[in-house]
Amino acid sequence: MRNGVYLLKSEMRRLIKYRILTISLAVSVLWMVLLYFLGTETARSFVGLFIAIDATIMSMMMIGASLFYERQENTLKPLLVTPVSVGTMITVKVITTIYVALQSALLVSLFVYFVMDINLQFIPLILLVSLVATVHAMIGFLLSLKAKDFTGYLVAIIVYAIFFAYPSLFMALDIVPTNLDFLLVLSPSHGAFIYLDQIFLIEGAYAYDSFIFIFSVGYLIAVTAVLYLKWVKPRYPELAVRE
Repeated sequence: MRNGVYLLKSEMRRLIKYRILTISLAVSVLWMVLLYFLGTETARSFVGLFIAIDATIMSMMMIGASLFYERQENTLKPLLVTPVSVGTMITVKVITTIYVALQSALLVSLFVYFVMDINLQFIPLILLVSLVATVHAMIGFLLSLKAKDFTGYLVAIIVYAIFFAYPSLFMALDIVPTNLDFLLVLSPSHGAFIYLDQIFLIEGAYAYDSFIFIFSVGYLIAVTAVLYLKWVKPRYPELAVRE
């Protein structure tokens, strides 16, 4: 437990050192400026979308940046010979990923709530963003394991976005009809784009019944568990020895 807390403190310091927190804050400010100039009525339709982008793509970017920076500094190898378990190392990175995603989500949400008078449900927001950030952190780990360098990792994220994020994004923007929703049920990003609209109480947001919502949440949890147990945890040490 003590080793895990120490590792978490080190990871938070690393976020500051690599300016990941600064970049996240800058992106949050950008979202707030855009929402303000869009106006209240239009911003209602976009605030959930902006938060979803942070919780999905930005979470994957953060995991990749952290892992590749550590590889460059050769700090992963020493960790593997310490009393800290691989599971603890992964958990700490997931916790910091959730923290960054929640930082952005709450800053943007508080801004639209107090400045633009847009209502939302804070508890569901926190829970959903945490879940979405967790599953995309696992996806980030998986892509990092397969990428040879950071450029390759960025390409992998773009490919992932094309197949799993963009279709949901287009549906959220009404570019494609909602009756094709069944095609996106296996996309880990789909729930983030759709359910965040409901959290912000958008009138006319595409509604899902309780069964579909529970199924989607269960699916995200299952994806997280499978990725962690079958790929990420067993192969995580490869990141330390890969040149």
